Parts: sequence; C-alpha cells; structure tokens
Amino acid sequence: MDLMLTPLHLSREDDRIKKADQLSKERDGDDWFIDLMSFKEFDDRFAFTLDVFASSNNYKVHRFYSEFFEPKALAVEAFAQNWTNEMLWICPPVRHLPNIAKKIRKSNCKGILILPFWPTASFYSHFFIKEREPSYPFKLAKVFRPYIYQNQDAVGPLKGLIQFDMIALYFENFIN
Repeated sequence: MDLMLTPLHLSREDDRIKKADQLSKERDGDDWFIDLMSFKEFDDRFAFTLDVFASSNNYKVHRFYSEFFEPKALAVEAFAQNWTNEMLWICPPVRHLPNIAKKIRKSNCKGILILPFWPTASFYSHFFIKEREPSYPFKLAKVFRPYIYQNQDAVGPLKGLIQFDMIALYFENFIN
C-alpha cells in the first residue's frame, strides 16, 4: 500500500485548527491562575494594562496575550510580542519562566511576575542570587499563599490551597 502525504496550510481561524488548539490544552497542569482577591491587591497598587500569559478562562486584565488562539486575546505567543510601555501582569506557566527572565532582561518593560517559591527548581537561578535575594532587574514585592485555580481539572502542585509560598517579583527594566 502506497501512502501519499500532501501538506496543507490552514489559517488560525479554520475550525480544524481551533479544535486542535483546544484539544491540545486539555489537562494542562501549567494552566493555573491565582484568586481574584490576591490579584486585586496587586492591581490596586500597580494598575496593570496587559496580562501576558492568559486565556479566555483566566485573564485578569482586559487586554491579554494567550498561548493558544483565543477570540478575546490581543495576540498569541507572548514572547513574539512587544512588552514595552505596558504595566505587565505575568502569572505564567512554570515551563516558561527561564524564557520570561530572558525576555524581561532584553526588553524595556515593567510589571509583576508570580512564581512558586521552589529554590531547588531549575528556573530559580534565573531570578535569584540567593534563596530570597532577587537578581537584577527583579525586586521582591511579596511572599504569599494565594488560592490557585487550574483549568480543565488538571492535576499538579499548583492547585487549591497550596502548602508552599508564591513570590511576586516587581521588575522595571529600561535598557538603552
């Protein structure tokens, strides 16, 4: 039996691509967000203008970038977007933390980044010199234990009443 493959380009708006995107998100343990009260405490202080890693289910700021196609999203793929002239809210998938540190250090940007206090995790050295001493351009804004929600009934450590601290890092990086 001979098999012949023919490549086919489909736009992001094609129903088949939308369905594939949605299915690829199922049970994503990295699709998490903190409770509204915790977010509001930060937003009241910083007045965020852009939610960098969000979805239609969890965005906290009306303008948001999504990892997958979302009809309400300003854009897809946060790393390909310009983060300049915004007050960023970043509550990202943990797997993206090393790339987020690089993007922040290469961009003129400011905001708050939320990450787990996991000093032995490989991403940790991208943000800290010592256990709770942030490296430039990060400053410790708050250590807290928010209630964490996960979408699609995913399983993972970032869910519910957590037993470890989360860290909010403020960053303001202006490069020439």
